[in-house]
Amino acid sequence: MWASPIWSPPQLAPSGEQRSRIVYGVAQNPLDSQASRYTLYMADRDGSNKTKLFPLHEEAGLETPQIAWSPQGDELALVRDGDLYLLSLSSGALRQLTADAGSSHPQWKR
Repeated sequence: MWASPIWSPPQLAPSGEQRSRIVYGVAQNPLDSQASRYTLYMADRDGSNKTKLFPLHEEAGLETPQIAWSPQGDELALVRDGDLYLLSLSSGALRQLTADAGSSHPQWKR
């Protein structure tokens, strides 16, 4: 079971072509997807180049994924256990931005 697919902002590939990517969650327990945690993946528009984004280690995944692409398409804002995090797509670094467990539905200001 997958959830919360969200397309990236359009980006130019080195060849000059426009490309898009998609980020989506996959239930860690597909038989109980409502209660399951989710693993976050990214893939090219055609489904190729699937990459696991989070969690990278033996951590709990996300509750139903709440994610937002940065306007440049190089970072994701995401909610984990009610707190807001920033995930760098180039380094995989995850930085916690809030610690009040009150965040939901992240959005970027343009």
